[in-house]
Amino acid sequence: MVKLVCHDLFWHGAVFAQGRMSQMNSGASRRRGKTDLSDVLLWGGVLLGVAVGVWVLARISSKQQTRRRTNYPRGLFRELCQAHQLSHGDKKLLQHIARWQRLPHPSRLFLEPERFDTMNLSSPLQAKQSEISALRERLFGSLTAA
Repeated sequence: MVKLVCHDLFWHGAVFAQGRMSQMNSGASRRRGKTDLSDVLLWGGVLLGVAVGVWVLARISSKQQTRRRTNYPRGLFRELCQAHQLSHGDKKLLQHIARWQRLPHPSRLFLEPERFDTMNLSSPLQAKQSEISALRERLFGSLTAA
């Protein structure tokens, strides 16, 4: 919808500018080098309008991409891993835990410290208990002492 409105505004602006340009060209032959202040202001306004339109579209697109990225379980999980500055190995370990526990939203691992308990892990994951404990401490800090 926004793209359609911006496209229409741009199109009408372009048609107006083209008509004004033909007027300027016919007047230019009569004026021979004289610049009219209204022409300068018109072109400045057109350029400013185009710049503002591009800026608005870029902002809308950026917000939609951010919203799209975090509205999906995988996107939110990636964002949380980045926010906590987790390594690729830590991310893979969390994904393995989420798969083992069949979590539809792996981001729950960032909210539920009990997911890191030994009884909630498979045998292969229990072998990595020291890594998992360190990761839990990193994510939850003093909350794990309770």
